[in-house]
Amino acid sequence: MVRIHTYTFSQVLFRCGLLLTFCLWAHQSFSQRFFIKNFAAKEGLSQSEVGNIVQAKDGRMYLTTAAFGVDVFDGMRFHTIGTEQGLIHPYIADIHRDEQDHLWFFSTHGINRMEEDSMYTFPLDKDALGIESIFDVFELGEDEFLLGTDVGLIHFRSGNFTLHQHPTQAGLRFFDIEEWKDIHYLATSHGLFTWENAEIQEPDDYPLDEEILSLGVDASGRLLMGVSRGYYQADASDLSYHPLFEDERYSVICFLTTREGSTIAGTNGVGMFFLEEGLHITEKNGLSEDFIWTLYQDMDDNIWIGTSGAGLDLMAHDHFRTLTTADGLGSDIVYDILQREDGSLWFGMVQGGITVWGDEEHISYDTEDGLSHQTVRCFLDSGDTLFIGTEGGLTIFTRSGFEDVSSKFGVEGHAIFDIHRDRSGVLWFACKGERYYGENGGVVRYAAGRIDNYTLDDGLPSNNVYCIRERPNGDLWFGTTGGVGVWDGETFSRQLLDGPNSCQGTVLTMLTDHKGNDWIGGVNGLGLLTEDGYTCISGNGIRGETIYFLATQGDSILWVGSAIGLEKIDLEQFYDHGEIHSELFNDDNGFIGTECNQNAVTVDDQGNFWFGTIGGAVQFIPSLYDQDDTPLRLRITSVRLGGRDTHWSDSGWNTDTQGIPQDLQLNYKQNSVQFEYLAIHLTEPDLVEYSFMLEGTDDGWSAFSPDRSVFFANLGPQEYIFKVRARNSNTGIISNTVAYPFIIEPAIWQTLWFQLLLIGLVLFGIFSFFYWRIQNIRRHEEEKRRFQEELAELEMTALRAQMNPHFLFNSLNSVNSFIIKNDKEAASEYLGKFSRLVRLILQNSKKKLVDLEDELTALRLYIQLESLRFNRGFHFIEKIPADIDLEKYHIPPLLLQPYVENAIWHGLLHLEDRQGRLALEIRKNGSGLEIFIEDNGIGRKQADLLKSKSAIKKKSLGMKLNKERMDLTQALHDFNITLDIDDMQSDEGKALGTRVRIKISDYDR
Repeated sequence: MVRIHTYTFSQVLFRCGLLLTFCLWAHQSFSQRFFIKNFAAKEGLSQSEVGNIVQAKDGRMYLTTAAFGVDVFDGMRFHTIGTEQGLIHPYIADIHRDEQDHLWFFSTHGINRMEEDSMYTFPLDKDALGIESIFDVFELGEDEFLLGTDVGLIHFRSGNFTLHQHPTQAGLRFFDIEEWKDIHYLATSHGLFTWENAEIQEPDDYPLDEEILSLGVDASGRLLMGVSRGYYQADASDLSYHPLFEDERYSVICFLTTREGSTIAGTNGVGMFFLEEGLHITEKNGLSEDFIWTLYQDMDDNIWIGTSGAGLDLMAHDHFRTLTTADGLGSDIVYDILQREDGSLWFGMVQGGITVWGDEEHISYDTEDGLSHQTVRCFLDSGDTLFIGTEGGLTIFTRSGFEDVSSKFGVEGHAIFDIHRDRSGVLWFACKGERYYGENGGVVRYAAGRIDNYTLDDGLPSNNVYCIRERPNGDLWFGTTGGVGVWDGETFSRQLLDGPNSCQGTVLTMLTDHKGNDWIGGVNGLGLLTEDGYTCISGNGIRGETIYFLATQGDSILWVGSAIGLEKIDLEQFYDHGEIHSELFNDDNGFIGTECNQNAVTVDDQGNFWFGTIGGAVQFIPSLYDQDDTPLRLRITSVRLGGRDTHWSDSGWNTDTQGIPQDLQLNYKQNSVQFEYLAIHLTEPDLVEYSFMLEGTDDGWSAFSPDRSVFFANLGPQEYIFKVRARNSNTGIISNTVAYPFIIEPAIWQTLWFQLLLIGLVLFGIFSFFYWRIQNIRRHEEEKRRFQEELAELEMTALRAQMNPHFLFNSLNSVNSFIIKNDKEAASEYLGKFSRLVRLILQNSKKKLVDLEDELTALRLYIQLESLRFNRGFHFIEKIPADIDLEKYHIPPLLLQPYVENAIWHGLLHLEDRQGRLALEIRKNGSGLEIFIEDNGIGRKQADLLKSKSAIKKKSLGMKLNKERMDLTQALHDFNITLDIDDMQSDEGKALGTRVRIKISDYDR
């Protein structure tokens, strides 16, 4: 039989070894603390009573409230899912995540199972079973559950519901279900029961008949039962009762055993208890409300607390422990911290004197105990003597207690900010003067009873001195308002820092690292002095601007305390790659004090760091520290067309349970797509940055930025893959890449077959054009050849016409006449001109075109011959402007001669009443010429009456040949020649002669 031990409240405390108050105080002071953040209606929570909490595989938190639906939290915002998303009923009593990572939603009307892209429903006949409430759910196997309700135990398996009740206690309410030692234990309104062989049974080993509200199993494998005022703890042979509080109105209504081995008990009115640590957390030290419905540990080891009326609390597992006035410090503004050889910690504070912490007690001291001032700035431990710098002088602490020694060391009335003993044993005091500290500033040196006071007049950059640093070479550096002052053993000088002025000015702290480089922090940021010179670091990865303290952790970490918190700098990354990687701690992630104080940092004998802040003393234990390696669970939250909300399921698309379309194929008009995405970081979502790329374009990965959406406009038709990744800006950890493929279908004219068809048609058109062109060229060449043949024939005909027998006979007859008359000179002149004319005619007849100069030369010879033959029976007048370049213009050979011949033979020779006149005039007409051949003969009408039959034939033949030659010449040479013949008449209608006008264009051969 298992023995049951019941301990009184005082006995429990005695077993702890301390009074309850001291026990809780000690653990609050030196046990791990938690950063608690609340989410209520103002943060988007639908209702402030949170009943059940579960985290999905993707990192989102699902929780039930007294409102309808289920609230979903992704680290940035809350939204609600309800019946529109497939829930069987708006009020959900419990949520469960099964071994297959499916989410189950339980209500009195049935069950929903949510998978990635589907929601399945299992209806429950509420009225038939008579249930009003579901208190707990326990997973027995795949798709098999036990449901604790107000009327019995419901067994759900394979979609079927079976109600089980105790055979003799039908009114049992089943509040909680827990598996222990392969048996399922049931917490009910009348004690502890078990579920074995599909029956509700009473356990023989633990005969409890009082109301049990909760069950749990601690890290040691013991069964815990929450009851009024405390809990029962059962192991294999023992059952013991452990009260946690005296008020019977309150009970333990939930348990949580964390992965770290802590067991937490939540109550309905007195907060929660860490059972192993003895830590009690209430509204007074962090909780939003003392009435707790549920406790849950997420995948990142954060604790979520559902309250009865204050919403949801997030207790983030942090890396710091904090001491404040609530824990016994004299003030929350801690300036210096020191651990002495006996292990005690000394805290110097503003207007708080000194608080000393030992193993089991803490003691505070102030001016009544001998301190020279209530504000303590710094310590120097020198064995049996502890030097204490205050804002009113110097105090020492020895076995005899505190003693004000300000006068002895020459610092009476001085505000001492730092104390240093150099390698030769000399004491140095950094004092701040000016303003409200008075004129007693500068540096005080104490050596073997000799006191030296150094000020601005002695070479110090300023009388406001904040810190002292002894360098490896023995030089002493002093941080002042005017920069760094250097003592070389004899005199002071100013250390000139060659570099940007933005980091120079008031120096508050200095540190020499393992490489011998000097880090210098102050009001204007952080700088680094190396052999290569001075570099301003602030703004290049360091976030703080006013630097109060510096400390190293080994060779790899630099701690930087500033006005905005504590920064952890990776020195290896900096020296190996030249990059500053900073992790910032502040109020948002557990470093409660946030703003640090000047030179308020020390390392204790365990290697733990202590930092002084305006919010208390903060302890950091490196051995417990795990870098924030929280995996960023990244997902795409929405896909939108044209930047507008798109209801994909309404358009017939297959979507997952989050409304994201699957196998997305868009038409060519839907070519603007917006993606929204989120990486879940539940404690610090603002630290997350994103980078994306669209595979299928020429763009690579974008730079990381906080933007959680991207819009792509006017995308061309093809296959795309949108990729996104997230990065924790504090740690540099990058998530896995999430990829989303989609296709933009081309328009019909953008398809391959259409383009091939179009290319074929274009090629066919080009082929047809070139075929037509070739055939046309061939036809043109054939016509050209034929024209050339005809032209050659016409030219021969024209030649024959010009050298017709009648002309030759008349010419020879004229020569004969001159000979008979013994007019040798006339015969010789005529014969010479005749021979020249024949030679020119023969020469020109070989050319297709001749320049106008050559044509006129032949024409003049012809006119001269005719004038000699007819005994100069007419006058010839030639009018050609000197600015006309006759060689520039070309005409067919022997073109003008027939018109002159007609003018002489048919116009001038028949004149009886006046002297004959023949005129040749050439005028410019644009880029061409106009040639006029004019006679004052009898006119064409009278000439037709006088002509003989042979003459008519000759005239007709000459004019016809010239017309055909003009047409052929224009066709072959792209050369324009036009002919007009006008009959000149007087006002009475009398013939006055004939005018021939020939227009020729410029021809460029």
